[in-house]
Amino acid sequence: MLDFRLYEPDDFGSCLDLVRAGHDSDFSAERFRWLHEQGPGGPSRIALCLADGKVVGIYSVVPKNMRWRDQ
Repeated sequence: MLDFRLYEPDDFGSCLDLVRAGHDSDFSAERFRWLHEQGPGGPSRIALCLADGKVVGIYSVVPKNMRWRDQ
């Protein structure tokens, strides 16, 4: 059975492992922290999918600043 919930700081290692397995094996812990915790637009909004308590999916929205007509 799948469960869904929001990211918590204790999920860091599991999420990094999943990103490395499915996206980029060289994805660093520093890059993950900057992108999802310390980015210039603020922390990402991250939802997790878990199967039997193990993180098997991540969906994140990375906030970014936008410029529209000099604003």
